[in-house]
Order: sequence, then C-alpha cells, then structure tokens
Amino acid sequence: MERRELLGTVATVGAAVVAGCSNAPSPGGGGDGGANDGGDGGGDGDGGENTSDGGDGGGEESTTDGENDADLYVAQAVSTLNAVALRLNKVQDELDAPEEVELDQEKLLSGIEEARGNLDAASETATDEQAAQIETLRHLATVLEELTRVVGILLAVDPDAVAENAKTAVDAENYDEALSVVRDANSKATTAQERTTTAEDALTGVDPDRLAAVDGVEYAKVESAVTETATLVDGFETLTGGYEASILGAQDLESGRSHSEAEEFDAAKADFENARAHFETANETFATADADADGDLSARIDVASCQTTHLEQAAIAFEEGATDASDGNLVEARQHRENGEEQMEQVDACGGK
Repeated sequence: MERRELLGTVATVGAAVVAGCSNAPSPGGGGDGGANDGGDGGGDGDGGENTSDGGDGGGEESTTDGENDADLYVAQAVSTLNAVALRLNKVQDELDAPEEVELDQEKLLSGIEEARGNLDAASETATDEQAAQIETLRHLATVLEELTRVVGILLAVDPDAVAENAKTAVDAENYDEALSVVRDANSKATTAQERTTTAEDALTGVDPDRLAAVDGVEYAKVESAVTETATLVDGFETLTGGYEASILGAQDLESGRSHSEAEEFDAAKADFENARAHFETANETFATADADADGDLSARIDVASCQTTHLEQAAIAFEEGATDASDGNLVEARQHRENGEEQMEQVDACGGK
C-alpha cells in the first residue's frame, strides 16, 4: 500500500477504538458522573457519609465507586487514543505532497503514554473483568505506538530519492557514496522491521472480544493495519538490501573491466567472480519480496531484479572472457566480452526505460 493508504488504515484503527468515548467524565466526579452523584439528594443528602449506617452497604458502595473510577479512567485512555488517531488522520490528508508533511511524532507518542497512565490508574481499582479489558488496551496502545514510529520512518525515507541518489553516485563511480545512501535507508528499513515485529507481537495480546466490548471495536481493522504495514516494510527492506548487493557487484564489475583493459586477466577474473556473487545475492534478495507488496515498491523491485539478472550474466561472460584471455584464447575472449557488453546494454531496457 502507498504511504497515504497506510496512514488512512492506522487512523481508522484509532478512530474505531474510541468510538463514543471522547466525552468521558473525570474519575471521582465532574461531568455527567458528578451530576448524577449530587442529583436529587443535593449537598450531603445522598453522599458517602450515609453509607456508614450499614457495614455491608459501605463495602458495596466502595466497590462500586472503584469500578466506576476504573471505567472512567479507561474511557479517558480511549479518548486520548482517539486524539492520536485524529492527528494521524490529518497527516493522511496532507500526504499528496509527502515532502511537505510534518508528523509531530512526539505529540502522538506523548498521547499514547498519557493513555497508558490512565490505564495504570484504572488498574488500581479494576475488577477482574476490567483488568482484562485494560490488558487488551495496553497491547493496543503498543500497536499504535509502533505503527506511529514506523510511519515516521517511512515518511523520512523517499525510495525514489534513494534510488536516484545511489544511481548518480554509481554513474560517477563514487561507490562509497552510493553504499552510504542505501545502507542508511536499509538501516531505517531494518528498524521499521523490528518495530513492526513488536506490533505483531503486541497484536497477539489484543483480545477481539475485549475490543468488541469497547463500543464495538473491530479487531479486523487492527489486524489489517499491522499486516499491511508489515508487507510494506518487508518490501522496503528487500529493496534496499538488494540495492546494496547490486552496488557492491557494480563496483567489482568496474574493477574487473579496468583490470581486463590493463591485461591483468587473473585480477580481472577474481573481480568478475566477486561481482557475480554479489549480483546473485541481490537477485536472491529481490526474490524474497512478498507477492502482496506495495505496487510502487513491487515495481521498483521488479526493475532492480531485471537489471541485476543482466548484470549477473554480464559478469559471467566477462569472467569467461578473462579466463580465455589468460589462456591465450583471444577469439573466444573477444566473443565473451561482446556477450557481456550486450548484457550490459540490456540493463537500461529494464522497466521500459
């Protein structure tokens, strides 16, 4: 899915969680709860002091107050999660120009932490039933936190810029710069992958029935957001990992051609062998891409796979040419080099370019 669609899914998850809970009163009084407590009796009439007439009655009232406080704290936590979801939704609306989007990640994470504080307060007087609900909401908060962090990472990396900057550096034979570009992106992809795994683990603690008890939350939406995020991140990591291997191969390929031109055929053969190995690694990496990967990333992976396939064949041909040249078989060596050059020309045809 595209980044815009991803944030839309995340926002939908949060909005579903908090449906109908945004006007929750504060525990211990205020809002509708306070009005109900002080209603007909007024002042001290029906207050807590009247419960002292019967020992058992006082205990029941205390338990009820505790349950009510837990419910209200839970409602506040859910309301805060709603605010997080709304902010994410606003980001979604601005993603037509992702370079101009400002994601206040710290504000979102602060809201989630505030929700956790309310859940902690709720747990102090919670019944077993409420405790089970609180546990599910804690896991849900973790899911939302990790998705928020992953979205921040994805917004910080432009795959088009990564590919273009790496290509520009390779064309200039500045392989260190090209590797720096893709390794930085791959590091971010790995971090996103780790956080997505944390979200997946947290999802196992989200009980669908407990969610359904909170104003009809749909577990399927939570699960879908995590699954689709995981697929997107997998594609991101596959692409950047394959790019790194491809650049290493290109570096060895260029070194081998230089050695070959200098008639240093043994050194050229070693370089071509290394290049072939790197291109094989790149192709193996690209082959692991999920069939359901985001269309944009999937297209990039297909192009990259096409290119490294031709580059691998070129490296094989050049390697055979260097071997023949080293053995004095100049006619065969020339033919292999020509075959290698033909494969190199096919690289630019990948993706219709």
